[in-house]
Amino acid sequence: MTLFIFDFLKGYFMKKLFTLYRYFITAIVLLVSSFGARASYIFGADLTYQHVSGLTYKVTLTMYPKCGMVYGLPAFSPLYDTPAVCIFNGATNISTISLRLDSALSDIETTPLCSTDSSQCINPSSTIPGYEKFVYSAVYTLPSRSSVWRFVYSGYNGIFHDTSSITPTALTNVLETNTLIQLIDTLNNVTYDNTTADIPGSAPVFFLDSISSFYDPMAVDPDGDSLSFALVAPTMGTANCDSFGGPLRYTIHLSLHDTLSAINPIEVAGGSFLFNSTTGQMSFIPIEDIQEDLIQYNIREYRSGTLVGTRQKEIVFRINPSSGSSIPCFGSIYAGRTTLTGGCSGAHDTLGLSGYFDGCGIAFQWQTSTSGSSWSNIGGATSALYIFNPTSAGYYRCALTCTFSHLAAYSTPVFVPISRAGLLHTAISTPLDTLCNGPQFDVYACGTTSSYHVTTYYGDGCNDDHALSSSYHTDYAHTYTTAGTYTIKEVLYNGTSRLDSLTISYEYLYCRTLPVKFYYDANSDCVFDAGDSYSYIPISTEVDSNGTPIDTISAVSGFYYKAYGPPGTIYTFKVISSSLGGMYLSCPSSGVLYDTIQSYVDAYTPKYFGLNCSSGTSFDLGEYASFRPGPHNAVATIIANNRYCTPETGTVTMTFSPKYNYVSAAPAPLSVSGNVLTWVFDSMSAVLPPVFINVSLWKATSLDIPIGDTVNSNYVITPISGDVNPGNNSTSTFDSVKAAYDPNEMSVTPEGYIASGTQLQYTINFENTGNAPAQNIYVIDTISDDVVLNSIKIIASSAVMNVSRFNDGLHNIVKFDFPNINLPDSSHHNQCDGMVMFSIYTQTGLPPGTTIDNQAGIFFDDNAVVLTNTVDDIIEWPSNAGIAVIGSDQVTIFPNPATNQLTINTADSGYTSFSIVNTIGSELIHQPLSSSHTVADIKALPAGMYYVIVKGDAGSVVKKFIKM
Repeated sequence: MTLFIFDFLKGYFMKKLFTLYRYFITAIVLLVSSFGARASYIFGADLTYQHVSGLTYKVTLTMYPKCGMVYGLPAFSPLYDTPAVCIFNGATNISTISLRLDSALSDIETTPLCSTDSSQCINPSSTIPGYEKFVYSAVYTLPSRSSVWRFVYSGYNGIFHDTSSITPTALTNVLETNTLIQLIDTLNNVTYDNTTADIPGSAPVFFLDSISSFYDPMAVDPDGDSLSFALVAPTMGTANCDSFGGPLRYTIHLSLHDTLSAINPIEVAGGSFLFNSTTGQMSFIPIEDIQEDLIQYNIREYRSGTLVGTRQKEIVFRINPSSGSSIPCFGSIYAGRTTLTGGCSGAHDTLGLSGYFDGCGIAFQWQTSTSGSSWSNIGGATSALYIFNPTSAGYYRCALTCTFSHLAAYSTPVFVPISRAGLLHTAISTPLDTLCNGPQFDVYACGTTSSYHVTTYYGDGCNDDHALSSSYHTDYAHTYTTAGTYTIKEVLYNGTSRLDSLTISYEYLYCRTLPVKFYYDANSDCVFDAGDSYSYIPISTEVDSNGTPIDTISAVSGFYYKAYGPPGTIYTFKVISSSLGGMYLSCPSSGVLYDTIQSYVDAYTPKYFGLNCSSGTSFDLGEYASFRPGPHNAVATIIANNRYCTPETGTVTMTFSPKYNYVSAAPAPLSVSGNVLTWVFDSMSAVLPPVFINVSLWKATSLDIPIGDTVNSNYVITPISGDVNPGNNSTSTFDSVKAAYDPNEMSVTPEGYIASGTQLQYTINFENTGNAPAQNIYVIDTISDDVVLNSIKIIASSAVMNVSRFNDGLHNIVKFDFPNINLPDSSHHNQCDGMVMFSIYTQTGLPPGTTIDNQAGIFFDDNAVVLTNTVDDIIEWPSNAGIAVIGSDQVTIFPNPATNQLTINTADSGYTSFSIVNTIGSELIHQPLSSSHTVADIKALPAGMYYVIVKGDAGSVVKKFIKM
């Protein structure tokens, strides 16, 4: 059964790790006795019966609990109950049997693990969740033969079945929460005895968002019966044997806006869900993450044309983001691009990496695949270079793991054919970016003459020729107009003499990039031309595919939409008018843009939405600020704008902490009065660029400001009277002093302990610290699996900015592109900065302890990536967990990460003791606080993530730290 068993602390201290902690699960509460591991909820159940002899049958119930922590309860104790099965003849209950635990078949771990891993079923400190199997059975002799026998499990488990005190979060596809769910098997033994069909495997079953998926129950009937499959609505249990429950109600499909059902139980791309009633096989393309969908089979068994019985099986389908990772992470790493260098004079080929980040201790593991989809490790290939002599064609990539954070990423795969006499060496990759790129060819040859060149036949009727450089290398790309598998042939020439050739098979997946732009149509001619300007206000656009809403995009000046529909697919872009402020959509007159995917078009012409000014004199002034304090200096960044066209004079006032003194600002303030700065900007309008202010401060005394100290700053833009939306006219920030101020930084509000479903606001600041202007800048942000990607909204940007979203095969990524920004060099103090600010909602139903972290990479022209700091939020503990979690600046810990010692500073004498607990809440160290400055010895702790809980009359404070 889909059961929820006192999941008080499972994941309370957990990182986001497996992403399966998110929503589970509707259902039935079980309690009682004792055991060694700890269960939190059940991920599926089977009810079966087996003919023993005569009228005697063995009834079996199998449950699959997830290992975890049950606060205050020992072990899998609830699973030592006695589940009840009701025996009905038609609608008449004739008996109730209690099933007993089959210990020989129970407490068996079913977690799929690598050979070096252990799960929480074995090791409570492990970050990998685990699953076990518990089997219950009883033998029962029916009183007679009947065509309408029913075996009904309604969720009753001995003495405990009440769920009123528990509020589990719901499955994604059904509305009911906190309910019992029943299973019903039937038997017609008038003519034949019967044993239910066998379906191997357990639950849950996992799939990836936006990936074509397939499920086969692989049912086998021991009696050789013909099987027919149906998907049915789960029914609510009654906890007794006097009635049957009604069907559960299904939720609304978030993208298609229709109601899910038993025969369409998953949120999928329109028309992609197919079900075979003969085999029970399903295929689909899930399009919403995270989904945790209850799937219920009803298998009908026929013998000689007679229905001899039915069996129900409950499965949970878990849809993870394509970017999901099964291991905890605290930041981002970049795996870069796989490169190939051909070996000459008997040397071997060399695989390497280009553009990867090696900032936290990277472990390398090269992998190979014959298909490009199923990968295996190459023994001994554990450095950044892999030298080899391929004996068969295949794909290669490198798995990079940060040994500190355990975050994994994979380099772009390349296809390497068999080496040919040491002459011609080729690798093919598909670069991942906001654009839909075709294959990229890297060709190396062994030779001694400058007349080497390669002719490539792409298999689509096209061919071209490329000369090799002095290093006997060339790289080039090709664009295919249709998806498919192509046979590519490369021929190496020395002048006109043919030296060598390679034949390669390459699969091209269909993808097109559709650019959409927003501009102010100054001359009202519906053409983006001289005198017009790109939009500076955030605008939301709804995207439809063949009439079905599939996405919402928030952007400022434009966006690049990645379309995967085949030729003929019509994409529709419609601006959400409520996002336009004081402007209206003037072009096109229909208010809608269309783009049809063509088989012969690769570079799609940008489509333009023209905006114009609404009549009236309304205005909407707004200001958005970030403050970055250090022990010596601080920097404040402010964006101010007017979302209406009517020019309005705005007065911006900043009141900063008296712990700093004013140094300089660009533009310079009109007045400086102590710690109050004032600017006045005439004619602020939606058709003009926003005001961008950068302020530099210095510590007010000779003493450094203590790290962890709190500083407060306030910002106001006036007039407020008459403002359409006064809610964005003022801001207050409360920031903690950090050890070092970084000009390229990310911040989040709120930060610390938050409720699931909270809207987070991220600010990314960047600064050109070089000695030349940065012409083009873009920011790459890898989005956490624990947030709702489609909920992202741009709040403000310092310049013209395009937005695009894509997936690198592991992660959802947002790119903020500032083309032609021409940001001055560092000699232009306070004028070489930029900023983007956006909001996004966390997923609902996240378990306490889930950490939502974020880190961005900033790219200045062709320079290497500059990584920001990592910010994180933690889903707060519920009040009944017994820990009042407070993000308090009265308690600071350092260093973090720590190796041998951890220092705990308390500014309040009301704190008297501290504990250090691991990620599942086990207390490892408990000591009194010796003073306001206490040093804890942590040498004996294994490397990993821990929490310090400081307690006393002043309350409780929880702080996270990493042990190296």
